[in-house]
Amino acid sequence: MTELMGLIYDYTNEFRLNRYLDPHAYHMAEMKKLQYSSSLQDTLSSEQIKLLESYLEAVFKQQEQELAAMFQAALEIASELQAF
Repeated sequence: MTELMGLIYDYTNEFRLNRYLDPHAYHMAEMKKLQYSSSLQDTLSSEQIKLLESYLEAVFKQQEQELAAMFQAALEIASELQAF
């Protein structure tokens, strides 16, 4: 990703993303996530929690790469569509 694309991506994430999220659905997903997190905290040992956190960090890094690639693809498609 070029530096300019990175800046646009960061701006989009910070200032535009929320426009495209359904507030109710997002809130419900957040509540479910907190519920599962609380259940895991109560169930898992501290060693298991550390392992889970490491796993989730790896998953989030992979998702971030996929989102960045999707953003780049969308910009490329938008550019191609402008030519029409």
